[in-house]
Amino acid sequence: MENQENDNVSSVIEKYPSIKSAVQTYEELWPNSIRQSELVRKYMMDELNQEKPLTANPDIPGNSEYETVSALERTDLLKQKLQGKVLDIGSGGVDELAGIVDVQQLINVDSREQLESNFIKVDVGKEELPFTDAHFDSIFTRNTIDSLAQATAILPEALRVLKTNGVLIVELQYLPEAERQTIIDILNVLEQKGIDIQIQVEAVLNKTYIQHKKYSDLRFNRPSIFLLISKKN
Repeated sequence: MENQENDNVSSVIEKYPSIKSAVQTYEELWPNSIRQSELVRKYMMDELNQEKPLTANPDIPGNSEYETVSALERTDLLKQKLQGKVLDIGSGGVDELAGIVDVQQLINVDSREQLESNFIKVDVGKEELPFTDAHFDSIFTRNTIDSLAQATAILPEALRVLKTNGVLIVELQYLPEAERQTIIDILNVLEQKGIDIQIQVEAVLNKTYIQHKKYSDLRFNRPSIFLLISKKN
């Protein structure tokens, strides 16, 4: 049974060249990211325990290995693709996109109560989005879909409020084997709903900084998978 599921995943990935390429790139980037994260944390704790000042952006082993892997910058892709009226689904109570994109309107929906005027409380996946059909030019969601049930609940609602020719960006940041299955779940839901879309998949790099009020920043690179879903009807 497990072999049959693996064969199904492989056949779908083979069918879409951008998926196959992105997954391969992601799998190359992921081990370096984990190693870098562990080294950064260890380096920082060692320095804090010894109360020594941190060197600005120290040379963390593994950084140079990213030069051999071609991947887009996360913020560059978000700036390029998110335009007009933008919805962030499941923002986690953080207005992250406000610091990245300059758009006509930015609305965040999340299950957490927020005081900011651009946050609306919605139990994503259980409640309908409180917007009319074809309201947004662009929609972004990060790490809200990690199962078939969530894909079934979230994707149709997101595409309902997305304009024709608008783009839905689904960002995934899990273990590589989980990424593959989540992509398959998303494609299956879209096919079953009969939604006319075009899909492009990219592996992207997010340059992450660990900040501390007393010490300089530490940098490491974190990969993500971006599903760029364009609505055609």
